[in-house]
This record gives sequence, C-alpha cells and structure tokens, in this order.
Amino acid sequence: MLTPQSTYADLTGFFPFEPTEDQDVLLKKLALYLSVKRIHPEVLIVKGYAGTGKTTVLRSVVAAHKKHQRKIMLMAPTGRAAKVMGSAAGKNAFTIHRSLYRPSVSNGGVANFVLSNNPNKNTTFIV
Repeated sequence: MLTPQSTYADLTGFFPFEPTEDQDVLLKKLALYLSVKRIHPEVLIVKGYAGTGKTTVLRSVVAAHKKHQRKIMLMAPTGRAAKVMGSAAGKNAFTIHRSLYRPSVSNGGVANFVLSNNPNKNTTFIV
C-alpha cells in the first residue's frame, strides 16, 4: 500500500527541478489524494495560470503511476488538447467523448453514440 509520504517522494523524485512553494503544496495534496483508498470517488481540481507547473506535475503523476503499475487515463475535451496532453505526459490521451461513448447504429440505420461500459476499475482519471 502506498502511503502519502512514499507517494510524495515519488512525485518529487520525478519532478525535474526543485518545486516552488505552491507546487510543493500541490504535490503534498496530490500525494494524499492518490494514496488514500476511497469507497466513493472524489475529485481533485488543479488549476493555475500558464507556466505554473500543471504539465510538469502531470508528468510526475504519470511517471509515479507507471512506476507502481497503477492505472491512469488521460482525457481532454478536444482532440487537439488530448494530443498536447498525451505528448506532454508521455502517455496516450483521448477525448472525453471517445472515452465515454461508443458509436452505434439503430435498427433504422441511424448512427448515434451510446454510453460505453466503464472497464477501468481502480483507475485515476485526469481530465
């Protein structure tokens, strides 16, 4: 079982430089969030201006998940955003729509999208 302390050590270990004070606060919050097993899913929102380190933190989170063979799924609202996110993280990212829906054709031949089953159990989703 991963502890907040070991998760924090992983996140800072994969961080390419000394984190700023605000980045360090975020890394500690992420370490706690990622290491606590929950009955009900919770959401953690990370926001910041351009250049504040969101992408760098994302890379660290993906690397820590890979190290411990934990599942992680990257999603973005548009194809372009998914491409940028995946490139920055070094992991494939998909559109939210592609992740949640699948194409279907009705009996009348009309194409539409239906909600897919979620096969991703014990997975961290990053949007």
